[in-house]
Amino acid sequence: MQLTQAELGVEYMIWIPCEAVSDAIDAHIGEIVSITGRMTETPVTGVWINSAGETVQEDLHALSFISTNPAVSVIIKAMAKVLLEEGQEEVLISMGGTVFAIRGEPDEANSHINFSWRR
Repeated sequence: MQLTQAELGVEYMIWIPCEAVSDAIDAHIGEIVSITGRMTETPVTGVWINSAGETVQEDLHALSFISTNPAVSVIIKAMAKVLLEEGQEEVLISMGGTVFAIRGEPDEANSHINFSWRR
């Protein structure tokens, strides 16, 4: 018997800086685990260029899980929003093999978000 993609589920990943752990992030992780029953955390080091053109190296948690429930895509996007609200410049997520770099750009669509540099 061959399983379909719907039966196998979709792989999701989000990379979270180690120092960005908060109650809101923990709550979202709990939501995901309650839906999927599992999550893998892998310690990694990320290297990237910030908006000032400087090379930044930071320790990250790479969280990954597989789910057939589309509700987890809403939760992982909510996690990215929390990270942006807490001052993260960019959040990297992957859904079904497609990687998204989500940035907190100052435009009308997200002007309600309280970025640290707006205070």
